[in-house]
Amino acid sequence: ASAPQECDFKKLNCDIGGALLTPEKEQITSGNRKLPRVSLLPQLKVLDRTSREQFGTLVDVSQQGIKICTFGPVQPGGMFQFDIHLPKAACLGEMIRLDARSIWCRPDVDTGYFFTGFEIEQASLDDITTIEKLMDMQQQKNAELEDA
Repeated sequence: ASAPQECDFKKLNCDIGGALLTPEKEQITSGNRKLPRVSLLPQLKVLDRTSREQFGTLVDVSQQGIKICTFGPVQPGGMFQFDIHLPKAACLGEMIRLDARSIWCRPDVDTGYFFTGFEIEQASLDDITTIEKLMDMQQQKNAELEDA
């Protein structure tokens, strides 16, 4: 079997309007977002691929960005390699592997944790497809809850 094809977002010739911004810009532009973010429930465990330790939990996702609830502050501009473990019931595989750059970080005054926005820099096409399926599943779940 051949290695999964990689997708380098910096080389794509398209608008990456779904990339995460500073919190102030995020609030201003969220209504104009071309790629919507989907909040995930339950939140998924995110591991640092290098240390194999839990980095935080995935709060929401778009095709080009993720927001993670982290245990400590994260310096914007840092590069990270993540493994995001998927629920077995989702039947989407075991995990999503991606490389991401931190864009912003802000404290959550209620919990003492931090919310950190990341732009996906590199992921396999299979992992991007899995992210899309995960988003679709969560949107269907949200629609069912609204209809109930």
